[in-house]
Order: sequence, then structure tokens, then C-alpha cells
Amino acid sequence: MIACPFPILFPRRTNIFPLAILFIALVTLVLVFKNTLRWNKASAAPKPFLDYKVPQLPLPSNVSTEDDQILESVRAVFNRIQPYLQAWKDRPVSSYPEAILANQISCGPERDQQSNPDQLRNSAKAWTEIDSKTIVSIRSEAVTGVERFFQSLLYPKTNSIYHSTLTLQGIRKRPLLGNGTEGIVITGGNKDTMRRLMVMLRFLRRKHQCRLPVEIFMFPDEIPQVSQFQAELQALGYIEIKRLPYEKDPKAWKNFHIKGASIVHSSFTKLLYLDSDNIPLADPSFLFKSRAFKEWGIVLWPDITKDGAKNPIWRIAGQTCIPQDWQIDSGQILVDKSAQRGLVFGALLLAAQMQLNHDFWFQISEGDKDTFRYALYALQLPWTRAPHWLSSAGAYNMGSYCDHTMFQYSLSPSDWADAYPSFSISALSDSQKQHAPPLFAHINLLKHNVRFGRGETFKVLHRLAPSDLVSRSNLNVSDRVRTKVSSGKGMCIHYSIQDKSITQSVRPVNQPGDPSEAWVLEETWKEAWGGLLKDFESTYWANGGL
Repeated sequence: MIACPFPILFPRRTNIFPLAILFIALVTLVLVFKNTLRWNKASAAPKPFLDYKVPQLPLPSNVSTEDDQILESVRAVFNRIQPYLQAWKDRPVSSYPEAILANQISCGPERDQQSNPDQLRNSAKAWTEIDSKTIVSIRSEAVTGVERFFQSLLYPKTNSIYHSTLTLQGIRKRPLLGNGTEGIVITGGNKDTMRRLMVMLRFLRRKHQCRLPVEIFMFPDEIPQVSQFQAELQALGYIEIKRLPYEKDPKAWKNFHIKGASIVHSSFTKLLYLDSDNIPLADPSFLFKSRAFKEWGIVLWPDITKDGAKNPIWRIAGQTCIPQDWQIDSGQILVDKSAQRGLVFGALLLAAQMQLNHDFWFQISEGDKDTFRYALYALQLPWTRAPHWLSSAGAYNMGSYCDHTMFQYSLSPSDWADAYPSFSISALSDSQKQHAPPLFAHINLLKHNVRFGRGETFKVLHRLAPSDLVSRSNLNVSDRVRTKVSSGKGMCIHYSIQDKSITQSVRPVNQPGDPSEAWVLEETWKEAWGGLLKDFESTYWANGGL
């Protein structure tokens, strides 16, 4: 028995071992709570603490001198990524009730009001049936797919167990993380997709004078769709059609797995991925020099809904709900494969693997878009969140309003000079000068509408006020916005504020409301942003819009 060093506080013969153990337990709980709180408040997930060594993957023998350097880089990237994969695979899995409680505490009880109602209606029951064993299996399957990708690169002929669903064709004979160049990656498709894609390319080359090289990825059976545009593609210049070594799923409504595969297979190290219906409003080349991009090497833009407390992604990733994180609009993704010493490429591989196993993952993400964010969660990697919540563009038709375009912004107010060098910012209000400039018109719902024609398409812009910043200090604003997608004569987005109707939520831009409340500002397209957008509609239709 140890004598008590504090005779006044404790009786002379008190055994202090139980008290010491209790004290250590309390300190441990406090530290765990502080770390959990820090996790939830962080703008990005922390890196995992790895206090063990993972066996290094050796180089194969009998390789040529020509291939040796590439193989060495492949091994280095694998050995960098693998501990993060293993850490995710080994992460504890919360029970469904535990996760719901933790997520509601972290993100608030009304989080589901900002979730996709169709997703909740279609998938919520299935989510409750995902038990811990299933999550362990899903993690293992995804990790194994990525590991086999690397093993197949290093040992292409040794053993069939190294087969990977991530096909390697076109990757073995070039640097794994790209050839060091910058460019734009787009996915092609059927005739309608190609027509929309050509509109975007004409904007880039003719209006914006963008000279970034472009790679267009397509499934093998889609290549014939290019023939009617071949001459124009050649005239536009620096555009390459690339055949994806994957087969199209004829039963699928949409082959979402093409996006991740295209980014992985691209020869560019730094790339801007664009959906075929996404029109850059300026030459986006300056983004590669952006400070926000260089920080973590991957930028994601927000969508209109959030993952709710019931979504199993929080259990799968092994974390609690992050309040400020929206689902992402993957119509534009800015990536440096080499960033974070190749870990960003690991996240891209993991996202591509998730997309290939779409039967499971698309119940969680409603398509490909959020697999990129989920992969970052899984590996606990930081990334840059575009600073502004999206606006929406649309028009009134026969008395009803329809937002059909997701209107995304650049990364910093300092981007005005790079994005629009000939535009005078004196036409902007003081608050607009402190706002990142408009950069992308993701016209994702217009193809589902029949009510709009030339001169009637882009009439109104809606944006969240008094601030659309996606940050901790503005959660009281962004958490109050609600979105609804209607489908009458076409698909339309409608913004509203919590506990208000759509009509009550919208205010004209020249009638500011109470700055302590949130609202939706409405302004005409031609007057928005100092008249910056006034020629967009005519240019859009002149270049083959819709």
C-alpha cells in the first residue's frame, strides 16, 4: 500500500489506486471529447495517427531499365497510400443507434430537412439494415480493389489474384500521377451529350480563348458519335478523344462510373473535370495557380442538399456528421493528383472503386458525385471547400418560376482580375467586390425542360443572403435554406427559407431585408454582377445551346 501524499484530503490508510484509476479514466474521457469536438469543428478531417509500419510493396524483378523509374514511382505512391487505406479498414464501426445520436448532436435535429427527400424516401429503410459486418465488408472490398490496382501494375502477369476492377490499360506506360501537365477532362456520351459538350468547347475556345488541352473520355461504343464533330474538334485544337477501357452498362439509366475512371486515366497531373452541360463563364486556367487549390490539391463545390444524420456514410467513414459539409456538385472538380504526396490520387482511386461498386454506393450517394467526398472522409484527407454556396439561374414561364441552372463561384475575391481582366469592378457593389466572381453555369436541369427557348432561358438569378459563405460563422444562414425539386413540365429547383413559403422567402435585390434573417435575393440576369452576364444567353444559343 502506498502512503497518501495528501493527508488532509484523504484518511491516513486510504488506498488511492482506485482514485488514481478513476482520475486517469476521467482525463482520458476529457481528451477523447476534446478530440471529437476538434474533429467536428475542423474544416477538414485530420490525418490518421499511424504508429505502425505497413510492409513495403517490393519492386518486381526482371524489369527493363525503361520501366524501372515508372515502377519505382508506382511503388512509392502505393506505400504512401496504403497506411491510410488500412487505417480506414481498421476504424471502429458505431452501431446505428449510436451513430444517429452522435450525428444529431453534431449537426442538429433538423439536418434531414436539408437532405434529398427522394433519397430519404427511397433508401432510408435500406440504411437501417446496414449492420457493422456489412460496413466492415464494404470497406474491405473497396480497399482490396485499390490495392489490387497497384499490384496489377507491378505484377501484371504473375497471378490472377491481382486482378483489379480498375482497369490498367493506358496507365502502365506513363507516370502514374500524370505527365506533369494541366488540362480539362470531360466525359462524352450519346448524341445529345456530345452536342452539349460542343457548346461548352466553343465557349472555352472561341469566347474565352482558353488554350488548356482537353481530354474527352468515352465508352468504346460511344466513339462513333464523334464523327460528325471531328472536323470542328480538330479546328478548335488541343482536344483528344480517349477511349475508356470499360464497358458501358446497357441496363443502367446512367453510367456514373465514367467520371472517376476518366480522372484516374487522364494523362494530366492537374486537371479541371467538367460535366458536358457545365459552361465556364471565363477561362478557368487561373484556377491552377489559385492559393486555395495549392493548399490541399483538391477543390469541391457544394450542392443543394446535405447528408442527413441517418445516412450510413458517417458509420462507413468512421466519423460523426460534419455540420458545414454539403453534398457536392461534381459538375466541376479541381484536382492535383500529386498533391499531399500522392494521397489525393489515392482518394481518386478509392472514389473510382466506389463508383464501380455502384449497386451499394449509389444508395448512399445518389450517383457518383459524393463518392469523391466520401473517399476523402475515408482516408481522412483535407480538401478545399469552395467558399460560396451556389446560386441558381432560371426564368418565369406562364406565371411559374423554374431554376434550371446551378450557378457556381470561383475561390477568392482576388480572382476578379484573372477571370475577367477587361471587366471593370467599379460596376459592382462593395459586397460584390468582396465576393469571388461567378465562374460556372452548370445547366443540369435545362435538358429536362421543354418550356424555355431562345431569349427566354436565363432571366433571373437567385442567391442566398445576407451571406452565402459556406463557413462556421454562417451556419445560421446556410442551415436555414431549403430546396425543393419540382417536376411538372420539367425539373425545376426552388429555394426557400425555413418556416417560410417560397414566395415569402424571395426578396428583390433592391429591397434588402433584416440582416439578422436569411432570405433569397432575386435579381435580373442582365443586371446581376454589374451586367457581367448580359450577353451569356445570346452567346449560349449562338453556339448551339440546348
